[in-house]
Amino acid sequence: MAHRHGTSVAEVVAGRLYWACGTVKPADAHTHIWAMFEDANAPRFAYWNFFLDFGPLNLGQLYRFCQIMSNKLRDGRYAGKRIVVWAGANAAQRANSACCMALYSLLYLGMTPEQAWEPFSPIRPPFPPFHDASPCVCPYKLTIPHVISAVQKARECNFFDFDTFNVEEYESFEQVENGDLSWIVQGRFCAFAGPHESRTTTPEGYVTLCPEDYIPHFKRWGVQAVVRLNKPYYAARRFTEAGIAHHHMYYLDGSNAPPSILDTFIRNCEETEGAIAVHCKAGLGRTGTCIGSYIMKHYRFTAAEVIAWLRICRPGSVIGPQQQYLESLQASMWAAGDAYRARHGLPPHGMAELRLPESLRPADDKAAGAAAAAGGAGAGAAAASAKRRADEEACDSHVTDGMAKVTVDDGYRASDRSAAAERAYDGRGGTPGRSYAQMRMAAAGASPADTPGSTRSDASQGDHLRASRAARGRGTPGAGPR
Repeated sequence: MAHRHGTSVAEVVAGRLYWACGTVKPADAHTHIWAMFEDANAPRFAYWNFFLDFGPLNLGQLYRFCQIMSNKLRDGRYAGKRIVVWAGANAAQRANSACCMALYSLLYLGMTPEQAWEPFSPIRPPFPPFHDASPCVCPYKLTIPHVISAVQKARECNFFDFDTFNVEEYESFEQVENGDLSWIVQGRFCAFAGPHESRTTTPEGYVTLCPEDYIPHFKRWGVQAVVRLNKPYYAARRFTEAGIAHHHMYYLDGSNAPPSILDTFIRNCEETEGAIAVHCKAGLGRTGTCIGSYIMKHYRFTAAEVIAWLRICRPGSVIGPQQQYLESLQASMWAAGDAYRARHGLPPHGMAELRLPESLRPADDKAAGAAAAAGGAGAGAAAASAKRRADEEACDSHVTDGMAKVTVDDGYRASDRSAAAERAYDGRGGTPGRSYAQMRMAAAGASPADTPGSTRSDASQGDHLRASRAARGRGTPGAGPR
């Protein structure tokens, strides 16, 4: 790491790959600069915040970063040049960019989590810890090393595979109108926003879906059960009549699961062989907390790792005291997991490898599997590698050669779901329509506008969602800490 002329530099690969931040962008004939947050690149890597949250970037954005980075390292135009990922001086962008670069080192350069973080450790000022999706001070410190460790463990447990990752599908389903749905453990757990009795679209663009919008996808993906953690806004029979089990386990918005509900949730999941779709109102707080508890028990994630992974898959997950709640559960979940595995004769650490249902596997993955069966593992690996190479070239072409095609509207793909937050429908304390975040602000005697760095007004969460939808294509994302 070097400091010069207002610039801090982290050497990732000696003589070849660097990360830099500061006020003065390095430039010389032997250096190629990729400023990922500037000009037409900005929408693709924008983080669309709820309140004071600013990262980490989601799984789709990480995938696109990795493909672009790989393509640049192979591109003959940059042969013999130093490639520098430039983050600028904004604290939030520095953190998100460094996190992506460290994760690229982990996933594509064969580094350990410690090696991936080492070049960034001396950078000053230090990177800010990631904030939860609330307008209040966040005492829980989720750091870039936590995120690196989470992705490493998720890869070891087969939660995702970038060789077969369908980024277009990920980006499509995270949009509110397409289901507001995110896989947390591929083929096992998906989180989604709670359906309503009927499908509606307001004049302001707010979209609600009904069970029938989800059932075809759930059947294709092998979803065997739906768990509802919020108040009922639809009849459970609409899922059960389609052959999907339904479990109702309501507890208050923004709160922590009572022991009896958490025990029932985990037991029902353990007894379900297929995939499980879990929702509360927005599919963030209660949903993330319950899924996270299961992951700690059966995959031995730390609380920080599971919070980090949930937010990579579904930004905004686990809010406020739910963070400390997961910390308080870690030891008991690990002990319960050890006992469960001993009782069922499972390996001492982690569940058996997941095998995705045939209907869930991407077409290219099936082709790779068929090729492997016909011509050996090498042929299958080649098919998967060809798919990844095509994705890399498409990503890089879109961001560099095709800049004119990129608009701010692209960035809102990630914000469509994020803007929903913990929506203000579960009334609490005799005040219908007040969200968890609003209740916290009221208790603190503050409104979002009173909170340093906030971009929100004291309007209701639903009003904010409608304003965000109406502003598509002309707004800017929250920048987080400066």
